[in-house]
Amino acid sequence: MAAPRRPLACLILGAVLGSAPAQAQSLDGTWRGTTNGTPSGGNCRPFTLAVSIRGANVAGTATTPHSGPSVQWSVSGAVPGQRVILLVESTDTRLRNPSTRWRGELRGGALHLEQTGSRACNPTRSGALKRS
Repeated sequence: MAAPRRPLACLILGAVLGSAPAQAQSLDGTWRGTTNGTPSGGNCRPFTLAVSIRGANVAGTATTPHSGPSVQWSVSGAVPGQRVILLVESTDTRLRNPSTRWRGELRGGALHLEQTGSRACNPTRSGALKRS
């Protein structure tokens, strides 16, 4: 029985990319880093995050400097594909906004985050977490 013929474009693409498609890098692991603060009246302080990703689940902690003790945050989220969506919440009574959302994606071996939906921080907070 004759082998099935592959179109020439498939052969050329296979030669350029290799015989097997590249596997997407997993987000699984522990990620740590600090985002930037922003100049919006001193209210947009940097976040230091420690996040653990396992499959589609995200859990971790964050801290931000504040007058007096640092603010403690809990981090939860989801992983759709190579992106991450984070919900960062605190019960600290000193905060006007005890909840913030972030989105991120894996680029160049780092998890790049950007705060979403904040009208108080201009420009928005962002940063890159490194796998630890």
